[in-house]
Amino acid sequence: MKIFNFWNKNQKIFIIISCMLFGAAHIGNYTGNNNSIAYYFITFAPQISFGFILCYIRIRIGFEASLTTHSINNFIPLILSAFTC
Repeated sequence: MKIFNFWNKNQKIFIIISCMLFGAAHIGNYTGNNNSIAYYFITFAPQISFGFILCYIRIRIGFEASLTTHSINNFIPLILSAFTC
């Protein structure tokens, strides 16, 4: 029960850390040779935002829904890139 109490008291902190890690793990999706702080903020912010969306879906609906949303999000650009080549 102590673990559940710890989770409930610190849930927002865990969500923020999780979204930051999600954004950091996906920053490699963007390639570019611009090393300015603004460039990294512009590319990092959407990743963090999508992390918050996935966290919200995970908490409200469940893990499978969050996983499905992430998979669809990855699948759409894959399909679109097949038509451009």
